[in-house]
Amino acid sequence: MSNQTSQGRSAPRWSAPVRARSFVALAFTALIAACGGGSDDSSEPDARPANLNEQSLAGAQALVPLSTLETGAGWVTVPAASSEVVNHGPSVPPAGGQVYYVDSASTATTSAGTLAAPWKTLQEVQARWSTFQNGDAILLKCGSVWRETLQVSAGASRPNLLIGAYGNCSDTNRPVIKGSAVVDKSTGWQRYGVGFNHTYVKTLTLPSSVVTANDVNGTTGETYPRTCDDLVSPPPVARLFLDGQPLTQARFPNKEDSATGSEFVPLENDKDAQGNTLPNRTSFRMRLEEMNRLGLKKASPPSLVGAIVHIRTEPWEIETRYVQAFDAATGVVTLDKQTNHNIKDGSGYILEGKAWLLGKAGQWAYDGGKLYWWPPANKAPKDVVGLLEASHIEAGILANKIDGLKIERIRFEQHRRTGIDLRGASWKNTSTNQWVRNLVKNVSVTDVEFIHPQGCGMSSLLADKVTVQDSKVIGAGKYGLNLNPTTNATIRRNLVMDTGLNNRAGGAASGITLRSFTKDFPLEDQTSVGLVEENQVIRTANTGIFFSNDVGTTVNRNTVIRPCVRLTDCGGIYTFTNYIKEQNDPVDIKDAQLLPDGATVSNNLVVGAKSNLDGSFKPAGQQALAGQDQAVGIYLDELSARTKVIGNTVANTEVGIYLHLARFNTISNNTVVNVSHASFMAAQGANVNGYGDNTINGNQVLNNRFFSHRGVDATLLGQTKYDYDAKPVYAQLWQSTQVSPQTFFTTANGPANVSSGNTTYTTSNVQSKTWRTTAANQLTARHGGVWGVRQNKAATTIEQLGLTAWQQKSGATTESETSPLAFKQFLLAQPEPTSLIQNGNFDVGTSGWYQNNTFLTPAATLTHVTTAPCSVAVPCARSEAHRIDDFLSSNSFSVAANELYLLRYTLKAGADGALHRANVRRSAGTYALLGFNFLNELNLAPNEEIQVEQFFRASESSTDAVFALRATDGTVTALKKKDVYVSKVSLTPIAATAMPIIRNQSAEIVTLVNASDSAVTRTCSDWQLSGANGCNLIDGETRAVIGSSTQVTVPARGTKVFFFHKPDWIDN
Repeated sequence: MSNQTSQGRSAPRWSAPVRARSFVALAFTALIAACGGGSDDSSEPDARPANLNEQSLAGAQALVPLSTLETGAGWVTVPAASSEVVNHGPSVPPAGGQVYYVDSASTATTSAGTLAAPWKTLQEVQARWSTFQNGDAILLKCGSVWRETLQVSAGASRPNLLIGAYGNCSDTNRPVIKGSAVVDKSTGWQRYGVGFNHTYVKTLTLPSSVVTANDVNGTTGETYPRTCDDLVSPPPVARLFLDGQPLTQARFPNKEDSATGSEFVPLENDKDAQGNTLPNRTSFRMRLEEMNRLGLKKASPPSLVGAIVHIRTEPWEIETRYVQAFDAATGVVTLDKQTNHNIKDGSGYILEGKAWLLGKAGQWAYDGGKLYWWPPANKAPKDVVGLLEASHIEAGILANKIDGLKIERIRFEQHRRTGIDLRGASWKNTSTNQWVRNLVKNVSVTDVEFIHPQGCGMSSLLADKVTVQDSKVIGAGKYGLNLNPTTNATIRRNLVMDTGLNNRAGGAASGITLRSFTKDFPLEDQTSVGLVEENQVIRTANTGIFFSNDVGTTVNRNTVIRPCVRLTDCGGIYTFTNYIKEQNDPVDIKDAQLLPDGATVSNNLVVGAKSNLDGSFKPAGQQALAGQDQAVGIYLDELSARTKVIGNTVANTEVGIYLHLARFNTISNNTVVNVSHASFMAAQGANVNGYGDNTINGNQVLNNRFFSHRGVDATLLGQTKYDYDAKPVYAQLWQSTQVSPQTFFTTANGPANVSSGNTTYTTSNVQSKTWRTTAANQLTARHGGVWGVRQNKAATTIEQLGLTAWQQKSGATTESETSPLAFKQFLLAQPEPTSLIQNGNFDVGTSGWYQNNTFLTPAATLTHVTTAPCSVAVPCARSEAHRIDDFLSSNSFSVAANELYLLRYTLKAGADGALHRANVRRSAGTYALLGFNFLNELNLAPNEEIQVEQFFRASESSTDAVFALRATDGTVTALKKKDVYVSKVSLTPIAATAMPIIRNQSAEIVTLVNASDSAVTRTCSDWQLSGANGCNLIDGETRAVIGSSTQVTVPARGTKVFFFHKPDWIDN
């Protein structure tokens, strides 16, 4: 693609690095790619892929490398295939209307708006706006460029009035409305300062532009809301572009120069005795380290006043303000306006906008009416190739209170705020206390492009019946499409990409927003049926799709890739309904029928959400940063009610589906794979903000396919924990931090939540029944899936449950788990050291084993068994006990203090069940315990078999250590005959030089996700998975082994999971 086109219009370019480690592959109608599931790199992308053309993004059949859509470890390339060319020809005017023409290159001496004598400027269209009739068409010439705003206002209803394109039109040759001015690189530049010998400065006088600040009509009180801005009074220049690409504004810190790669530096604020930050929304303190780095402690320091500061006040929000004052003695930075949230100690901030912050080539600043620029490669401005443009015009088309308009085939580029701005009016009648509205109505936007607006691609506020379809938004700063509040809207088949990224330091909201109400401009009394369908939302700093939970609203068949790039506590698809609480929706409603019906979220695909915690704070009393493990696939937030989440697929996120303070929702027939924290999570917060206790009521979690993984705590091994494998991945996690307990699954706190028919897939062997001891000397299941429950704030840890315990806790008797393919969690160095316990496999009868109390009546007995339930191949010993002090022990052996050992054994209860207690202890004297101390009782059901597998470090040295088992708690007066069958006993010393290998599953899993409407079949090589163990993979369900030439089929809008094929690790 050419870097420049006619009229000085630069076509967008895209590029991004490629790295490889672990893998997720995705197939789309327009995108087929391979990418990784465990990226540790949260860096933002520079821009779009170099080989990603407009036709392929418009929906053609193509192979596109998702590695170019994602940065960080683990993303690999798929070669691009030929793509169908999509025809974006000239507009077809409505029949019967008048057609008017506009050409920015027109030289007609008398402009009549005809094809022969077209108008030259948009102002000529604006001047005649009231004269246009329904069915007329205003056509802009393809290839023409305008650097002005078309501002239109209310008139008669004209639903068929068209603004479109004419001429030699194509997807890459459209009419262009730009929000920037060309900056002359050849003249007016001077070197700036001794310390900035590569920086140049020139006075930049910008052409006048439309100012669209909040405007209140003094007679009617009408409010024209302003949106998409970080600041009430934004700087005159929003972005500087070179050859169509945004340059980085002068900032501190320079992300690329940071030793840690961090985007933010931490601030300080006062805290109380408990470590909670005191309320403060107006100021913070800079640390001495940053003040020294910036020279703010010098005798003649640079001025910080007027700088822009971006503060991460919450995990999900970055707020932007101006610096009003700075005290170099105390480091206190005072802001020009309060933030929405308290500024917590430890939160991160970024400074921008001052010329003296220039720190590297390519950066710029607009300060005091002058443009400062450090050109790339340290060149002089005149020697730099490409068009230099300064974004300063707020909007391309600004439409106030109009009724009827169609916009198509136009490209909007580089606006300071938004490409298209639809604005209704709203005010409160003081006599009736009722809202009065004059809404925008009946507007459609089709096949329109929005490239690099600083705020939104398109904004629609206080509007009804708005359609946006078949359009693209690339590199928007805050929102891609922001219809908020807008009722009865349709957002269909759009591509929204790189929202809130491209070196942007400020906050970001979402790729697509469709809401029918806001706190300041409520429209909840309007009937709203919204549709968000078949959109592709790729890489967003925050949420992918944000919608209001309205009856009749449908979010269907969308594809969201890599949300939460810069933030966390966000979702690929997100809703919350707490503003309804403020409009008389009490939180204590316990009858679903008293709540309005909610939206439907169906058949969507969400892939690759990972929290970015850079700049987040650490809450008092917690070790983790705020927002950890809260990058979510589908997120129903505060008071979401009666939402239906059906048939969606979520892959490679931290949480699959999350309900926070949500009630009466239905979560059914969804598939969640390869998440890192929980497939499903429900959380009840403390009683704050008036939400009340026990809000999590009446939810139904039905017939879903979940994923679970049991982690390995490598602490005893002296190894660094893997982020993924050191902690469990819950199939379901229900937790409350309120003071009073919440039972979740009974009616004690309101209508019970129901979990039924869900199937959990896991690679932890369901059949092996492996157990380990906890720090509290409790045996806990280490096989199959894991479920979690925390019932109140006092419970400082999550109760981890196996399937049986989960069924008992939740009443979910129809829940199931399966491990078609299971893996060992560690391998010992080979050859494995000789076991310290002799005859642990009972190959030589019961030699070396001792059963006490064989002389009592009834006698404890020890018998060698080679028949059922044991066998000749796997013999065992049967220990029959009657009293609590009847025990079976091994031969004596030596252990050394602090050395590591691995104890393994298998037990099977007899027909009457058995008790299980075990330890490693001295054989005589005080019977001192030596490190493995399972003294609590575990009751085994009749014929139940378990395997125990435990690493431990010897608490002291001993030459007379034994392994001992007890099978009953009977007494002399109350005998209890119990017998157990013991087999496969070993105690393996682990040398410091031969530590076990811990399996890092996150690096050895391949998830294929097909977002297209047809099954996709490719060879492993075609999926570009050769880097995944050389394409030597094994199917996670069928166990079929595939190679580089094996055909792999992924069903339409479905998933397939493969693992590296390493036979030594397979456990079933």
